[in-house]
Amino acid sequence: AMAMGHLRNSELNELFTNEYSSSIPEDSDWFYRQNAFQKPGLNRFRQMDMRCFMGELVLTKIDRASMANSLEVRVPFLENELVNFLMKIPVQMLYRKGYKKYQLYQLIKKQLPSEILLRNKQGFVGPDSYYEDDNWYREIIMNSSLVKDNILNLEILETYLQNKEYWKLWKVSVLEFWYRRWFN
Repeated sequence: AMAMGHLRNSELNELFTNEYSSSIPEDSDWFYRQNAFQKPGLNRFRQMDMRCFMGELVLTKIDRASMANSLEVRVPFLENELVNFLMKIPVQMLYRKGYKKYQLYQLIKKQLPSEILLRNKQGFVGPDSYYEDDNWYREIIMNSSLVKDNILNLEILETYLQNKEYWKLWKVSVLEFWYRRWFN
């Protein structure tokens, strides 16, 4: 689930033409194993979340967006001392059914109104309608330089579109734009 559109080795072999699929490593999950510590239970997921999702995706996006707009952004809950302390606390103390960030909630519940405390968590993603635009993906696929240059299999891309596999289509689209910029 953390990999949003993760393509396993077998899927990569289908997506890329024979000429290029031979270059795909046998182990498409190496990055996740490399960043997974042998901690039990939820601590393993917490560690992977910090290293893979936050470190490689969320914080990178925040950093680029803030620099592009001449903003200095701070992430106070990711101070090293605080994170190290929280990683040592037993999971049972941190999580309670029905609460997000239970200990933080306990600390600030008297300072903030309930409509802020109880609202649903929201991330920094664009609207689903942006990422789920079949026509946009169809246009990219039909004009794909990666397909024309015999790097990607059109049939697999059409299957992604037919099955509405938007995260996979998004990743292929990013690769397509990168390829057009640097190789065409």
